[in-house]
Amino acid sequence: MLFSTISHSFLVVDDHHREYEDGLRQAVLADELGYDFHFQTEHHLSPFGGGGIFAMLGAIARITNRIRFGPMVVQTPVQHPLLAAEELAVIDHISGGRLEVGVGRGYRVQMMDQFGRAPEDLNDIHHEALDVIRGVWTHDTFSYSGRFFQFNDVTVLPKPLQKPFPRLWQPVLSPPSVDYCIENKLNPFIGGQFLTDEETKQSVALWRDGVDRLGDPGVLLSGQQGCMVAETNDEARRKFEPILRWAREFAKDLPVFPGSYFEVFRQGLENMDLDKAVATNVVGDPATVIERLRFFEDLGFEHINLYMDVGAPLADVEGSMRLFAEEVMPHFKKPARASANR
Repeated sequence: MLFSTISHSFLVVDDHHREYEDGLRQAVLADELGYDFHFQTEHHLSPFGGGGIFAMLGAIARITNRIRFGPMVVQTPVQHPLLAAEELAVIDHISGGRLEVGVGRGYRVQMMDQFGRAPEDLNDIHHEALDVIRGVWTHDTFSYSGRFFQFNDVTVLPKPLQKPFPRLWQPVLSPPSVDYCIENKLNPFIGGQFLTDEETKQSVALWRDGVDRLGDPGVLLSGQQGCMVAETNDEARRKFEPILRWAREFAKDLPVFPGSYFEVFRQGLENMDLDKAVATNVVGDPATVIERLRFFEDLGFEHINLYMDVGAPLADVEGSMRLFAEEVMPHFKKPARASANR
């Protein structure tokens, strides 16, 4: 199993300079401790994290040595695909080919409205943008005629260092996303933190059904979990409480997409106490966390994205990262196969 960390905060932090510095510090620590990936979030006009995704990725490229890293996610409706393709390719080069690329349509309807993007158009914009990005990465010149993007014989340089292009990821937050990810060989983030085990099983079953219908896309089955590791279960439980508070506020900001992970996430958090929150995430002493991760391993997850920093003090985040790397990761073998696009 592979493991990643992710930087994703703001909300209760007024010192935004410190917040960005903390995010960079976590990337360096994840690199030193042997994590497989580090992801950086992109948000706009929001208290749930800031912009500057390409600047942050460029900084991470130069201050880390081994770890693979990338955006989680580039919000395609607000990033022109020609510019996104160019920026990401440059970052792939200056990192020595360590870039991972998460893409997504975004979720904050109120934010998309400020950028002139209607909610009903987001899926189509996202699909066209991804077609364009892959097209200009794999053709010397590329033409496209879509509803939202049209151009003739455009050349984007440089091409990515990785061939044909970096591995692509996308959160799977609703049933239609399953088929899209399978058909386009996108590495999926299935379900998420604060789901019950039964809901997680249902999400995986939905993915397995799609694979049975459409064929194995050869990608990594990935999940997302809130995480806090400490010397004792009681200490981990106490340190996880700020993450639960952050998640409750985050849930209030989510739109209504019937049948989506967002709807389940919001409803589940409405009456969730700390004990249930701990039980539905990866929280505890190293032995407890190892046992908890076996559940995801048995379901076939090959990678888990660990949310340790959302709302938690940096000292607790770094302590959790160290304990997880030293006491938990050695118990899990790496997956034998590489995923699509690499």
